[in-house]
Amino acid sequence: SAKGKAQQAGLVKKGEWLVQFKKQLIQDITTSGYPHPVAKKSGGTVPGGVKIASEDRIESRSQYGSVPIPWVDMVPQMIANMAIYFAKSNLPAEQLGERQWLVGVYLVQAGMAREGRAMLVDASQRKSEYLDHLALFPDGGGAAAPPNSSQ
Repeated sequence: SAKGKAQQAGLVKKGEWLVQFKKQLIQDITTSGYPHPVAKKSGGTVPGGVKIASEDRIESRSQYGSVPIPWVDMVPQMIANMAIYFAKSNLPAEQLGERQWLVGVYLVQAGMAREGRAMLVDASQRKSEYLDHLALFPDGGGAAAPPNSSQ
């Protein structure tokens, strides 16, 4: 059905944004490093100094050695905080909007719908092309039919 195809296209788009989110975060960490402590799902934290990131993990380095942390062992909010750290307000509006959008998509998909939706709305005010995609993320965070759009 047309509705089913539209829902499938929306899911594919969300998947593309999540891939883009992770690629951008890996690039940011590798380029600039992340100076703050990193929270793990197990409850522990690892001191800041993350300068290495890959598809599978990040790596914190200190004078005592290197600590690899798989992405799956990190608290989702921590991953979002890292991405927000790199989405600095001194970026051009469109670039900041893109970063905010990707963080918002991640937050919604990680179960933080309210925070994610707020980030998505902010992003759509900086980069108007995202206005068409807001309907993919209803206020409750659940699935919704995408807007009638050719994109």
